[in-house]
Amino acid sequence: MRRAHIIPFALLAALLAVEACSGDEAEEVGTGPADARVCTPGETRVCVGPAACTGGQSCASDGLAWTTCDCGDKDASTDVAASDAGMDSAIDTDADSKDADTADADDVADDGCGACPTGATCSDAGCTCPTGQTVCGDRCVDLKTSAAHCGACGHDCLGAVCSDSLCAATRVMLTPRPRGIVVDGGNVYWLQASTAGSIADGAIFRMPLAGGMPSAITTGLLYPGDGLVLDGGTLYFTLLGSSGASYTDGSINRVPAAGGTRTTVASSLFEPWWFVINGSTLYFSSGESAGKVSSVPTSGGTPTTVATAQLNPRVMAMQGSYIYWSNSGAGAYTDGSIMRAPIAGGPAEALATGQINPYGLALDSTTIYWAKAITPDGAIMSMPISGGTPKAIVTGQSTPRGILSDGSFVYWANSDSGGSNGSIARYGKADGRVLVLARGLKGATYIATDAKYVYWSLTEAAGAIMRVAK
Repeated sequence: MRRAHIIPFALLAALLAVEACSGDEAEEVGTGPADARVCTPGETRVCVGPAACTGGQSCASDGLAWTTCDCGDKDASTDVAASDAGMDSAIDTDADSKDADTADADDVADDGCGACPTGATCSDAGCTCPTGQTVCGDRCVDLKTSAAHCGACGHDCLGAVCSDSLCAATRVMLTPRPRGIVVDGGNVYWLQASTAGSIADGAIFRMPLAGGMPSAITTGLLYPGDGLVLDGGTLYFTLLGSSGASYTDGSINRVPAAGGTRTTVASSLFEPWWFVINGSTLYFSSGESAGKVSSVPTSGGTPTTVATAQLNPRVMAMQGSYIYWSNSGAGAYTDGSIMRAPIAGGPAEALATGQINPYGLALDSTTIYWAKAITPDGAIMSMPISGGTPKAIVTGQSTPRGILSDGSFVYWANSDSGGSNGSIARYGKADGRVLVLARGLKGATYIATDAKYVYWSLTEAAGAIMRVAK
């Protein structure tokens, strides 16, 4: 903030004496000399005050200065020039007196901006950032290159470079055909698909997030499904079955996350795809046009049917006292639905019908989110968790699939149906803003998050596990 300069009293008296003898018509009472005024008395304008707050200020009665920017917690009637002069009078020095000789109206007018953000300039229009920059907190930043505010205020690249509003993504591991992915405090786990439905070369791998070599937890998997869940130090996964048995020999399995013996939880299942765990019970979807949802103890046993006649049940989630799942639908996938059933038992109910290929599914305490998995008119859909009217909160997506919510943001992967224009993006619940986190991806399908990063698998034959600051 520029300080108002003080004109020594002797000099001021001399100037007034010269003015009195000039013979010119006296100025209007209550106003300053017309050629020294910076504003019209009583005029008001919007201003930026301390800590970049937005407020208002008015022109002083003499027209020589603007009042302090009032953001609602200060006295707007305080004259900037007068208050600064009071401060200067307590610390007045000969240097200040010399500065007073060069004072002009602009010096006083600048005070009307209050405390501008770092990098901003003050003008009659208030505090202004340079072209292409945005106010983030107390400073002007370039969202295209700022590593602390990359693409949006507060989006920190965590040490990576910010370029074109994107934090540089990191390749965690090159790995063929990765599918489901989960992370814990120190490791990332992923499921590697078989090269074909009849070849038992699928596997589950673990790799330290701090770096190092991956290790195989279990191998020799025949046609593993896409789901992978980590619960209490145990990894759960499905095998869809073999083509020779028409996929009726599928199974649900578990293995210690640290490695060890693989155990079958349930067998003789028809294409078990996705599942969720609630305590000691595992709920899973299976089948296609005559699909169903079932439950089984995590320790193993005979499955219990929860719901039948489901059209391609896929992704499952859990919140409160209900389990939720999406039915992709049949044929052209225009008859998909979002379903739920009580954990304690009871009939399933449709929360939304007539949905187009709902694939991913995510929940928070108030809202259900899912992906409308088509191209080019894919969308992220939402509705209240207890039911209501579905709405598209993000449109123009390219076959979105994997989707997650951490309560503040919704994250998803656009797979682009195998094209090279896939992306990772997020939606802010508070401001409704969409921020692309990574783009130009091929095969981005499944995602996971921790406190700092979004992870995803590129499911191509020459695939990879990637991450970027969330």
